[in-house]
Amino acid sequence: MGNLWLILVLLTSSLGFGGSFLAEIGPNGVWQAKRFASFKAQGARYSESSRLLSFQLKSVEDTALAEFYLRSYIDSSHLNYVISNGKVQKAPIFAEPGAGGQWFHERIGTLKAWETTRGDSRITVAVLDTGLDYNHPNLKEAVAINQGEIPRNGIDDDHNGIIDDYLGYDFVNEDPDPMDETSFYNPGQGTHLSGIIAAQPTAEVGVFGIAPLTKVLPIRILDRNGEGTLGAVVRGIDYAVSRGAKIIVAGWSANLSKKGAAPLEAAISRAHLAGVLIVAAAGNQGRSIDNVDIYPANIRLPNVVSVTSTNQVNSKSSWANFGLNSVSILAPGDNILSTLPKAGHGRVSGTAYSAAVVAGVAALTLSRVVLTPAELISRLQQTGVQITAEALCKCLVNAEESVVSSMPIIYPSYSVAKVGQKLRYQVSGDAGPIEVSDSNLAEIDEQGNLVAKKAGVVQLKIPTHPDAKPAELRINR
Repeated sequence: MGNLWLILVLLTSSLGFGGSFLAEIGPNGVWQAKRFASFKAQGARYSESSRLLSFQLKSVEDTALAEFYLRSYIDSSHLNYVISNGKVQKAPIFAEPGAGGQWFHERIGTLKAWETTRGDSRITVAVLDTGLDYNHPNLKEAVAINQGEIPRNGIDDDHNGIIDDYLGYDFVNEDPDPMDETSFYNPGQGTHLSGIIAAQPTAEVGVFGIAPLTKVLPIRILDRNGEGTLGAVVRGIDYAVSRGAKIIVAGWSANLSKKGAAPLEAAISRAHLAGVLIVAAAGNQGRSIDNVDIYPANIRLPNVVSVTSTNQVNSKSSWANFGLNSVSILAPGDNILSTLPKAGHGRVSGTAYSAAVVAGVAALTLSRVVLTPAELISRLQQTGVQITAEALCKCLVNAEESVVSSMPIIYPSYSVAKVGQKLRYQVSGDAGPIEVSDSNLAEIDEQGNLVAKKAGVVQLKIPTHPDAKPAELRINR
């Protein structure tokens, strides 16, 4: 049956229809998946870290048919699921007149933070995007070099399964050159994001990144038009973790079903176990994302911080997405000046650039103190400046306070739960027990185990530190 099916696929491939698929393979089916991938005829590729098999069928678009086809080569008991290899893309960007220079530094207190730290070269921020112009005068010293790899010798010197990844990797073209390629749809987003994080000024151009001593790791998962696949994203996240990144910037989004998002959520969960923060753009459609499936911004894991944009008067940008239950924090994203390919510079707008701002502040913070992703997110929220916004934390990220704060913090600091749900809270530095503002809404024990009882908003406080900012829990029915 397998051979007949393959013949039918090949005979109908000239119709031009077809799809790309992902299959998660059980532990006992690895050898069958590797055998299938070795055929290459279906554009198949198997990833050890995620146990995902990606393949293409030119005449098949339905996942049920794709799974039926795959069973001819891999026992059905070894197939956890087969889904469409969903598309991811960068959000539309906007250019607006006005505002000179890098105005965002003043709003978030970068210069004051620099009195304490400008970052640390041991902290790497992975930028999963359109790539990076690694020859840019303001960025060429910021690239995280793979010291275990000898460039262009055709050998996998560090035995990580990827040849010649000296600068990073391109999961679009499957080569070790992550150069940012531009088009009408992409002015060079990856290069722009990297500049916001770690640009270093030259004598000719005084453009600064928020953490100029930090390193950026370019991982190309989007093509020149800003489009990519879920499979490339998953491999990119795993690669960033393997290269030691502490922060991953996701300035793109994917509209997926919950089942379709399973590989992405699994990859982010693996990143969480490795202590890696995911900074996700909330999107630029000007709508609430509380009840829509936009990933990874809507993935509820302790290492995901969802970011939306503010303008020069500290208001949410009109085009930026929002969400009382889903947006974690706000940061400047309007008319942001940074680096562009071919030694260029320019101003663009979007929540992707807000995500880069938060990543830069997170990198500065990690250069001063060791924190888990959950602790880091809470620190960014608790030290932020309070503004008016429809978000989980109505706070604008503040570099100065995040870097110097010594106040104990409850984490998670801003949460959403349903009645009857149980949550676990902790205090940085074991500063003491936690109390709730209304025991009718929630109860918490000495170990930080909380039970949500009624709908409402409850605050959590540290009695031994009355000056510390309270955490907030919104309980929904």
